[in-house]
Amino acid sequence: MGSTSVVGGAHRTLPLAALQAVLPDVYFELATASERLEAYFRDLCDIEFTIERGKLWMLQARVGKRSPATAPRIAVELVREGKVGISKAEAVRRGGDGLLSGAVHVDRLSTTRTPFARGVAASPGAATGRAVFDAERAVEWSHEGADLILVRRETSPEDVHGMGVARGIATTLGGMLSHAAVVARAWNLPGVCVIEAAPIDEAGLHVGDVTIREGDVISIDGDTGAVFRGEISASIAKDSFLEIVRAWRDELSAS
Repeated sequence: MGSTSVVGGAHRTLPLAALQAVLPDVYFELATASERLEAYFRDLCDIEFTIERGKLWMLQARVGKRSPATAPRIAVELVREGKVGISKAEAVRRGGDGLLSGAVHVDRLSTTRTPFARGVAASPGAATGRAVFDAERAVEWSHEGADLILVRRETSPEDVHGMGVARGIATTLGGMLSHAAVVARAWNLPGVCVIEAAPIDEAGLHVGDVTIREGDVISIDGDTGAVFRGEISASIAKDSFLEIVRAWRDELSAS
């Protein structure tokens, strides 16, 4: 299985716990290498590796990309772990003015309603909008001021103009490392992937006896993977990690 199969959504990845269960020695070697790389970059790392005939090969490593919504947690945990020498002052600097001023927020759904579909929670937050199945049409509808949820089997770079005008993204294929999930997290868009047994055709998205036609209003919850018919109320969530970074900023300003 190649990387294009993962990014394109044709295959789902397994958690590292699966590697630990099957090849514990390789897992330990990978964990050790990961700690060394994290200490070298002094940051969260994006690591590519492969295993051939039981041997681990490290292919590439770089500082990991992160969404504005996840940056505070990464900064706080790096400071608390104390392994890479990140101070509170550096964590605040990495936060940036936009993050600490409150420009970034995440909506959380508040409902007891039952979703009509579930998938993988790929990017946090909640969003409501009209379902649209084509990137070009998403751009057209956005010019009319409509809130949109882009619904696709999978996404590719050819869909980014439609993704950019959507309030959220939902796909029936993919996974946490698929194109849709990665872009959603980078752009702070709620995302749900792998809505299983949900074919899309000219009539719409089919889940059991429910059919969502283009233009129907749906809501997605990127924290749980739930998908609802109609509009669901949401509120701005308080991010405890962001509050910690802001407290560090105030503490440093006062000293």
